[in-house]
Amino acid sequence: MAVRIRRPAAHKELLEQLCGDSGNPFNHYYEALLYSAALGYARGAREPFEQADEPIRWDTFLSIEGAAELVDMLAGTTIDDRTILSEEGAEQRIAIFEEYANGGLGVVQRAIDASPAKMTRAVILDLVLGEQESSVPEVDFDALARELT
Repeated sequence: MAVRIRRPAAHKELLEQLCGDSGNPFNHYYEALLYSAALGYARGAREPFEQADEPIRWDTFLSIEGAAELVDMLAGTTIDDRTILSEEGAEQRIAIFEEYANGGLGVVQRAIDASPAKMTRAVILDLVLGEQESSVPEVDFDALARELT
């Protein structure tokens, strides 16, 4: 069975708003999900969901350099069990990624709702710039790597 990443059905319209046309911030759904997962992690927004829209093949995500590493990093810093990074932990890593993406999409939706006069691209840019200025918890990747070896 091929691995697939679920898109939260509750954010179907938002994903359509974020992707596709030349005026939108992302070209593809998988790009929006990667951004949203990173944003969700940065904001501590991890939200499970049940209803999913059409999933995206994992191979599609692998076309973006660093996508697999992001999924692994999210899981490795969320779960205090190094087996999360093993072959057996793959399903749980994907679920964690999906939950952070869902949480991040919620952050994006609230930002869009709070600035209805702004173009979506401008809202995303504001979120990116805001994250650069905010205090994101620092992860000691060297210590994490030592612990995993």
